[in-house]
Amino acid sequence: MSKSSVITEEFRAIQQALEALEPLGKDRWKFAVNMILARLGMGDVPTDRLGSLGGRTASIPARNSTTETVSIKEFIKAKAPRTDLERLTCLAYYLTHERGIEVFTTREIRKLNEEARGQPLANPSATANNAVSQNKYLSPVGHGKRRMTILGEDFVEALPDREKVKEVLQGRPARGGGRKRKRTARRK
Repeated sequence: MSKSSVITEEFRAIQQALEALEPLGKDRWKFAVNMILARLGMGDVPTDRLGSLGGRTASIPARNSTTETVSIKEFIKAKAPRTDLERLTCLAYYLTHERGIEVFTTREIRKLNEEARGQPLANPSATANNAVSQNKYLSPVGHGKRRMTILGEDFVEALPDREKVKEVLQGRPARGGGRKRKRTARRK
């Protein structure tokens, strides 16, 4: 392959990347570019070139990476969860993908939330139960432990883009999902 065709191919790839990033807007370009570079194994990008994420170097590793490169505080800020359920799901994602803890307890989620200096979760146990039974973002493992589901991972990865979140949730199974129980009349 000649040098000029390699350069043409590189510029074509750059153009496609720019076209893909354009609808995100300037604020989200930084996050997307850092994620792309990290997944390509190109390390951290100085934020002075891309803007600042709290004055730190930022990157997000590929799934299942055990090297922590983004603080939990930065991660939560970037994902911008609006509810306790969203925050808990983001925290579970972080435990799984940033810290390599695939099976976790509600207590570990609470501790991570404290580390993130987030508002206390109103009722973490009930929220975690809802994440399992109603929303299907987590699945039970037994003995009070849980893990992320694919839906939960897709949900967090779609944040903070609410339109993308809607697309993810449109493909999810209906709540309950199982057989319906017959109601029996109560005897007096």
